[in-house]
Amino acid sequence: PELVASWLPDSRACPPGQAYDESTSQCAICPTGTYSARNESTLLRECVLCPPGSFCLEGGTSPVLCPKGSYANASGQGECMRCLPPSYADALGSIDCKSCQLIIAGGTTPFAAATSKDDCTCPEKTYYRRDSGCTPCTEGLSCWGGLGSPKQAEGYYGRLLPEYGMDNKEWFEIFKCHADVRRCPHAQLGVCSEGREGLACT
Repeated sequence: PELVASWLPDSRACPPGQAYDESTSQCAICPTGTYSARNESTLLRECVLCPPGSFCLEGGTSPVLCPKGSYANASGQGECMRCLPPSYADALGSIDCKSCQLIIAGGTTPFAAATSKDDCTCPEKTYYRRDSGCTPCTEGLSCWGGLGSPKQAEGYYGRLLPEYGMDNKEWFEIFKCHADVRRCPHAQLGVCSEGREGLACT
């Protein structure tokens, strides 16, 4: 009889995604945050917590790595959390997010779930300088964020200073147009209204 019994299927053997519940003497679906794994000693399936960096849906058979732009910093997660500004996650299975401020001083991401350091940029009301990162906008400038140069605000003229680089000091000077603000349009630095030229668009 013992020999015959050894060949009979174990009543506690459950299909993938389930595990034997001693309290009900039945197979039960593994809950969210766990997955069904075979115990090597008993050869029976157990519901095991999903490891950090992954998530498990109800009845899962294996952990699912968090996609880029998200993370799971604890075991037993049913979903991954999105990285919020100013952070990003550039790898599958992340357990935390990386900060844009380690890439650009004062930097952020313009959206949640950013997936690359290339998503890091300067926020609105600042402009980018290689020597100091995101720099607050000052009078006479129009700054919409990003990594490009600021624009001159209407009524101001931005004179470019080619002898200076962005690495050491400001590469422009700002002048206010007193006579007629329309001479100095909201535009790229150094641009005057049609028919105007020179300092302060005279």
